[in-house]
Amino acid sequence: MRIPLCGLGQRLDKHLEEAEDFDAENLSYVGHAAYDVLRKKHARHLERLWDVAFGNVIGQLHQTPINAWPLEEDPKDGNDDWFPGKMGEILSRTKVWCDVMSLSPPDGLFIEKFKEGLKIIYDNAEPGKVVTIRMMFGNIVGMPVNCEKVLTALVKDLPEDAGERINVWVGAWRKGVSWNHAKLIAVDGRYLHTGGHNMWDPHYLKNNPVHDLSLEMEGRVTHAGHLFANCQWEFVESKKTRLIGKVGSRLPDALPIAVKTRCIVRQFPRKTASEFPPVYERSLVPEYEKLSDTQVIAVGRLGSLLPFGRPADDAFVSMILSAKRIIRMALQDLGPVC
Repeated sequence: MRIPLCGLGQRLDKHLEEAEDFDAENLSYVGHAAYDVLRKKHARHLERLWDVAFGNVIGQLHQTPINAWPLEEDPKDGNDDWFPGKMGEILSRTKVWCDVMSLSPPDGLFIEKFKEGLKIIYDNAEPGKVVTIRMMFGNIVGMPVNCEKVLTALVKDLPEDAGERINVWVGAWRKGVSWNHAKLIAVDGRYLHTGGHNMWDPHYLKNNPVHDLSLEMEGRVTHAGHLFANCQWEFVESKKTRLIGKVGSRLPDALPIAVKTRCIVRQFPRKTASEFPPVYERSLVPEYEKLSDTQVIAVGRLGSLLPFGRPADDAFVSMILSAKRIIRMALQDLGPVC
């Protein structure tokens, strides 16, 4: 079953069909437990909020602070400067399309490496073709994202004709106490970075750093990241085109506003790029041979955007219930419910 839109605001506790994903044939019993609940309960969101795909994990798990567990003292400043460099390098591979999602915009060394990545994308852009870059962040209550300021910082050092090669959109949203919390970089349907890391220089790179985990993957699983981003951009566009959204567009991004829902989006170049980015489709990026037989279930959730749909929650519970011997978790916490 394939439904092109995310069905935002619809009840998801009643379905007419079950989904079938032919890539799920050789999943483990744990994978099958997750797949079974997803195909039965969340069929309408196959290839939007969940998918079974193939992909390779590249190298070791990205852990910061790196090599810190045997140490009794905090790692020195700069111990993990490699990490924003890796994120910028993955971004720089973009030939056609890149999606970036995080809780809040990059700062410090993270934004510097992103700027370097954008310059490489500019340098490598094919003549006559424009690269699409979408960046989505969470618009936390009381901490609105200044999308205009973020966008200006990202592109200010690019050549004057950068808009002929690169279009960039920076967006942020919230609905009640839900906002984007996904962390991923998806490039050309092939290269994926995802996990728990935020893009915060002081918290991850300086004294007493936060411990966090992410991983790099290559393969068709990357499409799932792009398609998940589509859902959030769809929501932003649906709200911004209404009257209150048009009024909000005229207010400063950094101005706190006491409204339940707030969406912000800015584009580069301002005069020639459309107000909202295009929708990602698999056909927009180059095709390539399957790189691996390793199966991956990509699954996400949209918080209050889908009041009755929690694909990721259901998948996690099903996996835990399927366990026969042992369960290991690496978590920030258990909760809150949202």
